[in-house]
Amino acid sequence: MPDQPAYSRAIEFRARPLPWLVVHHLLDADLVRELLSAIVVESSAGRWTLNDLFEEAPAAGNPATADWILATRDVPDAFASFLSRVVLAVVWRGDDVHLVEPDGLGADEADWARSLITALSLGTADFGFDPTLQGSGRTMGLAPYVTAMAEARQRVGSTASTRWLEQIEEATKDAPPLLGALFTKHVGDLLGDADCWGLALECYLQAGDRLIDDSIWEGAVVRTRQIVAQSVAMATWHRDGPEQAAALLEALVSESTVDGSPLPLLNAAFDLMNARAARGSFSTAWSARRPATYTAPLLLQSHNLEHALTYAATGRFKDSHRWFWAKLRRQTALGGTTAAWQTKGHYGRAVIDEVEASLGRELQPRSFAMGVRLLVESGRTELADATSWSERLVETYLTPTTLDELRDTTARSPGTRIERELVATSLRREWLLAIPADKVELARDMLADLASTARLGQHTGMSSTNTGGLSLKSLKIVATERPEFRGLIGPELVALVDRFRQSSGPRPMADAIEAAALFVDGIDKDSAEALCRKAAELVQDLPHDAFWPITRAASRLLDSDAASALSRQDEAFQRLRSAALVKLALNSASQHTSLLYLLRDIDPSAVREQIGAEELESVVNGIRARAREMSSSAATENIHALLVAPKVAGEAGVHEALDAIERILRSATSPRPSPSLQNGYEVLLLIARNGDKIADDLDTTLDLRARVRQLLSPLNDLWRSAASRPLIFAGFAVPPRSTPDRVTVHNWTFATLELLRWLGAGAELNEALETAAANHLLAEGMSTGRAVQGATSDAIDADAVAKERAEAFYAALGERLVAIGSRADQGAAASLRILLHRCLQLGPRGEDAALLLASRCLGITLDPNAASVNTYTAKLRRDANLRLSLSPLLRCVLDEAAARI
Repeated sequence: MPDQPAYSRAIEFRARPLPWLVVHHLLDADLVRELLSAIVVESSAGRWTLNDLFEEAPAAGNPATADWILATRDVPDAFASFLSRVVLAVVWRGDDVHLVEPDGLGADEADWARSLITALSLGTADFGFDPTLQGSGRTMGLAPYVTAMAEARQRVGSTASTRWLEQIEEATKDAPPLLGALFTKHVGDLLGDADCWGLALECYLQAGDRLIDDSIWEGAVVRTRQIVAQSVAMATWHRDGPEQAAALLEALVSESTVDGSPLPLLNAAFDLMNARAARGSFSTAWSARRPATYTAPLLLQSHNLEHALTYAATGRFKDSHRWFWAKLRRQTALGGTTAAWQTKGHYGRAVIDEVEASLGRELQPRSFAMGVRLLVESGRTELADATSWSERLVETYLTPTTLDELRDTTARSPGTRIERELVATSLRREWLLAIPADKVELARDMLADLASTARLGQHTGMSSTNTGGLSLKSLKIVATERPEFRGLIGPELVALVDRFRQSSGPRPMADAIEAAALFVDGIDKDSAEALCRKAAELVQDLPHDAFWPITRAASRLLDSDAASALSRQDEAFQRLRSAALVKLALNSASQHTSLLYLLRDIDPSAVREQIGAEELESVVNGIRARAREMSSSAATENIHALLVAPKVAGEAGVHEALDAIERILRSATSPRPSPSLQNGYEVLLLIARNGDKIADDLDTTLDLRARVRQLLSPLNDLWRSAASRPLIFAGFAVPPRSTPDRVTVHNWTFATLELLRWLGAGAELNEALETAAANHLLAEGMSTGRAVQGATSDAIDADAVAKERAEAFYAALGERLVAIGSRADQGAAASLRILLHRCLQLGPRGEDAALLLASRCLGITLDPNAASVNTYTAKLRRDANLRLSLSPLLRCVLDEAAARI
């Protein structure tokens, strides 16, 4: 005869699986197992049971503290596999509901899949959830629950909704009282998450009232009462303070027993201690009954990093060290390889953070070495990347010994050499980015190590094994961010390119050539010449449809200053380089635009040797055709190319380019602007800066200036459209951006003003620009663009400067000071006073030095008792570095009564 309560619960779970799944996190392990077992049987129409999907050891002992252990079985059926993932999503408790309905399911199974995904998602959602239920069938059974949650959300911050508690009760009117109480509690939790603790308290009290003793749910009702009572105390603490909460917690804990009802003692005792301590008193219940849980000591999962990470995050490094070591030694004792690696990574980060925090107070070279060793041994590249490596930290502790130890640690464990090599590469990159420029030998050693690993390491394309690929990427980052280090390796780069020319796939070869291109302008002459010749020879051997990353990298190297210099000195290389560049430009239609740029700079005979007049005309016609493709993001590139080489493009090509940019501008007012709108400003800048030369090169009767003036009307419409639709400057992204790209806004503003300047039409778009600038999403980007553009005018607009934020003000400061130049007239002094006044409001910053020095040269003085001066001085005192550099300059512009800073 079946267990009657368990049988009755199974019937209930099979009748109402989705609402129970929404609140499953409030059930104990026994009930969760029963619920999931019912879901598997019901959804598969009896074809599958939980035992078919999992090996398991059911929960034993007190249900409040019992664990449920399970392991997946291999199931070939797609729906059974989906149900396994549902069970694991519940068991893992990570709220990671990335479940996808499998392909090929029958109609009923597909409906079950959608319904289960919806229920799990609803259970993990906060008040930002979408109240629209997708689909039909079983999913719509959740509609009353969604309505109740939406009604409660409406109540937040408003008194408009008065039936929200009734809606919660209505949703569960036909359900067992326990389900109704749990759902009411769940809505209360969401209200608490929204920081509406008074409303949450109403829910908790109602949840308690809805609980009714029932033999079917007897133990669950008792445990739910205890959880609800602690939630009432939590809401009371937020609403009324710790004293009132302490009284509720005291009563709850005093009734708890370890063998009978342990939850209040285990869950509430710590809250009780803190509630008493919050007002300077202590609970006698705490000292008399201090609970402790000795979770399964031989289970790796029991040794988590919660305490260690909390202490590390709050700077309590002594405690974090103790907890990290406590967990690491136990994980090692249990043979937990992966768990120990993870702990070492976090432990290493914490140690480095501690060393950083002690800078200026004590030296800890052994701790620094320990932190580095732990990071390398962890094999966790992402943790090494996320560690803070300040210039001061690296300068203080990075030594040749550090690099030797790094190599030793990397090689010490052959079985984990790949993982450790990846971390070592990450560390070398981060240290190179932070190391002071005068640490040349250390930088050279690290760059040589990176080049060696790039040459000898693996290039798999997989982040877990791509040692050589990560080193190549690191070399490119260092070359870009630290150009002063480019000259430290040369022969190493030649050897690197040689290795990939001899044997490698196209991707590693492209990366190696691209890295060489980034370094080539800084390395020694012999190495630079070798790299340039190798690149030209490589292009000779490439097929005409070569892999585009290789051709792009080779183009970059051959277009470098080093290649240009060698070309001027060596006529044979000049012809070799010219032929290679033309071949690269003809490699594919997408690269034809580069041919027009080349025609300005290389030997024309090199072009004639590879392409005839008809073929060149065909190339230009292709570029013209692609310039007309408004649905492509490459249209701007092709328009730009036509205007760069007007002699080749001809008058028809220039007309085509101007017509195309006009269509792009007009697309700004359409529902779907052209993708090329994002970088269309490049064309406007080219016209504004080279318009006269374009007209001269055409040598026709075309009035280019008059034709370009016709662009002002669609440009005006673009800015008016942007005022109400700023996301036309957002660009394509997945997921879509919710704000415009500030750099794009700045560039469009700058290009617009530059074009107006060339046309002599300065004020024609003022109204449209002012309207757009009134939109706060555009204001900052436009402010910077307008400030930089207006910096060259003789007189500075005080009202405009007063409205500029720090980014705009300092971006334009250099141009403004250059415009003032060596002038010493009253106008220059007035401009400096305007800038100085704004500087006192926005600073201090390093750029202030130039402004203070210029003010001193013109004899401008400040009142030391002025509020702005006092504020600036107070902020300056808090910044040790700026105080030392700016204080002498500031004293020079204060009158003799100035106090010492």
